[in-house]
Amino acid sequence: MKEVLVLITPIALLDSLSIIPVCVVPMISLLASKRPYRGAFAFILGIFVAYMVFGLLVFFGLDGVFDAIREYFGDKWNHPDTHDFVFEIAVGVAMVAFGYRLVHARRGRTEKKRAQYDDLLTPGAAFSAAAMLVIVGLPGAIPFFAAVDVMLRADLPSSTTILALLFYNLMFVVPILGIIAMRVLFPKEAANIFEQVNLWLDRWGKRIAIAALLILGTVMIVDGATAIAGNIMLLGD
Repeated sequence: MKEVLVLITPIALLDSLSIIPVCVVPMISLLASKRPYRGAFAFILGIFVAYMVFGLLVFFGLDGVFDAIREYFGDKWNHPDTHDFVFEIAVGVAMVAFGYRLVHARRGRTEKKRAQYDDLLTPGAAFSAAAMLVIVGLPGAIPFFAAVDVMLRADLPSSTTILALLFYNLMFVVPILGIIAMRVLFPKEAANIFEQVNLWLDRWGKRIAIAALLILGTVMIVDGATAIAGNIMLLGD
């Protein structure tokens, strides 16, 4: 068991590097809200639980389902058909339309709006958002699969393997806990940093999101339309 823990600890810490960048902003927003620690710990718990459930599914032999999903999307990516391009155009139009609505949305944030925003940062919402982050990133969880392989090859009893999986997930969230530790150990400095980040997000976050939606949506529309036009020309020949 000790040998397994020694092997999976660096894998877990390496694996956590893939999710830390996308956790920083939501964690800072949660720690700057009215319920800083409840929301932040709920966010981390969401990551822990989602990864644990995924690990148990793999452990009990359901990894073939995820392999089939990856193979399906891989085939669609490498060999798309007309229906895929139509879907791409539809998604692009939806993204552009949503971005257009955001452009014309009323700007400025009153205290009432800020209070409403804080009400959205509930522990339940934080938990759900964190779980979704894990689910979205599962196809690229290569270090996790490597760690599970180490556990299975060690031929440990089922209960011991589950304990090793719990340990892996704990090590996975330790770096994210460091953000909370910074808030606890250096409250004033952390509060200033978090406030500055939130001010920056208030000023530029919406603009960046709008630009990303409009640009990516336009690219998808052009790409899908070009591909369909090319297929029509090939059929005509």
